Amino acid sequence: MRNARAEALGRDPALRGAFACATSRALGPVGTCLELSLPLVRPGGRAVLFRGPAQEEVELAAARAVAPLLGGAPPEVVRYALPGGAGRRLLVVEKAGVTPEQYPRRDGVPAKRPLGPKSH
Repeated sequence: MRNARAEALGRDPALRGAFACATSRALGPVGTCLELSLPLVRPGGRAVLFRGPAQEEVELAAARAVAPLLGGAPPEVVRYALPGGAGRRLLVVEKAGVTPEQYPRRDGVPAKRPLGPKSH
């Protein structure tokens, strides 16, 4: 187990592109989640973002805009229900290529200035 900021882990040559899957839950806007997770995923792997029921179209538009910048394919949406019946969804982005070296940006920048449309 490593204790470090996701930005640092995503720039670590030993971890960059090393994983089949990276997940994020309650982390922030879609652009931030993808920027922090996709650099860790190898081509053919997936970034899985757990999302609530609100803002589905806005978040999907953000994922469509940001994923290609980071080597990701267009997002897929998987809907599911919690045991109490509340609706949730997963945004699943397959890693189609290599994430450019400039991502993730330095510590704190992805959260302060998320990639993607300004409306999310």
